[in-house]
Amino acid sequence: MQRQLSNLLRLALALAGLAFIAWSLTWSDQLVLPVGTTLPDGSTLAAAERVRLIDGEPGRAGDRVVVQLPSELGAGETMSLDAERVGGGPADVQYERGVVSTLAGARWSLVVAGVLLVGTLPFLQTARWLMLLRSQGLDPGMTKAFRLTLVGQFFNFCMPGMTGGDLVKAYYAAKGSGRRGAAVMSVVFDRVAGLLSIILLAGLVGLLLLDDPMVRSLTLVVWLVMLALVVFAMGYFSQRFRRWVGIDWLQRRLGEGSVLTRIDQAALAYRSQPGAVLGAVMVSLPAHLAQMLATALAGWALGIDLSLGVLLVVLPIVYFVGSLPITYQGLGVMEGVAFALLLGLPAAGGEAGAGATVNQIVGMLLLGRLYLLVYGLLGSVYVLRGGMHLFPQDEAMADDETPSEQTLAAR
Repeated sequence: MQRQLSNLLRLALALAGLAFIAWSLTWSDQLVLPVGTTLPDGSTLAAAERVRLIDGEPGRAGDRVVVQLPSELGAGETMSLDAERVGGGPADVQYERGVVSTLAGARWSLVVAGVLLVGTLPFLQTARWLMLLRSQGLDPGMTKAFRLTLVGQFFNFCMPGMTGGDLVKAYYAAKGSGRRGAAVMSVVFDRVAGLLSIILLAGLVGLLLLDDPMVRSLTLVVWLVMLALVVFAMGYFSQRFRRWVGIDWLQRRLGEGSVLTRIDQAALAYRSQPGAVLGAVMVSLPAHLAQMLATALAGWALGIDLSLGVLLVVLPIVYFVGSLPITYQGLGVMEGVAFALLLGLPAAGGEAGAGATVNQIVGMLLLGRLYLLVYGLLGSVYVLRGGMHLFPQDEAMADDETPSEQTLAAR
């Protein structure tokens, strides 16, 4: 019963996210009439008003556009405007594309370039995970690790958040392994390294753009979060702190064979491998940079006019929030954060108007998810074939959760 309620809650959150996106979108092409626009009845607008475009092409010389006025301005009435007045200076009529127009006008060469960039992610993610596995004496080989990385990517589209595939990945990494705790914690630290690097990317880029007030504020928050994570990690791995907060006492009460104790021991194994953890974070930086560049290309393909620097600060934060298991693929959550950070920013190209619209932001994040889905679908091939665990040759081994004394001495 509890599992059914949990599934219903996840479904409700996913539907709520989709509803939020659908409500945010502008489905039809619209024009924004500025203050002072003369209406058919001779009155003038006291405030800017959005009206639906029903005919004509904005900006075309010698043409006129026809718009549908809302009921409060004249039920059923239309008005005609000079098409050349649309999209000019800030005092002119502004054009906002609907969903169909936004996608139809996309520069698909940039979209394809984004797909190719994201293609580097599985290889870099595999290298990161192998680094952590090998630091604990586990080496399944590049082929098996790469295969399970793609499987995890596939299952990311079957569970809440953008990291649900880690559960499946951890299961098959531990299955048949003689050291299940170490295998599972390699997946956990793999995810931690990824999250640390995506925040670090935003912080590093932000340091180059401190003259921008918005970026400066975000950069400060990012580095404060990084500081908090470092302090937490130092405390967790500190013997004195662990005694002070009672972690060691709790372990003694639970016993050596408890699940929590074995997981904790596997995590502590990385205390003697700081180089592997740091290396995993460093390997993640180019992976996340490629993903953010691909998403930025998707935004530019849809007409977003924001600088690469601003996008490389904001997008990592958007993806970081999306990785939390709140809604399916972060639907609604990622969009809400992106709206809060990107809407209202001026265009980087110096043109009048905002640098991004709601439709463009939604389309950019949608394409970003589709990029990942392309490679996630490759993982479905291995799901259908079966035999996904890393260590089939070790199924008869005892479940020894900690490295042997000989292994530790060899290190």
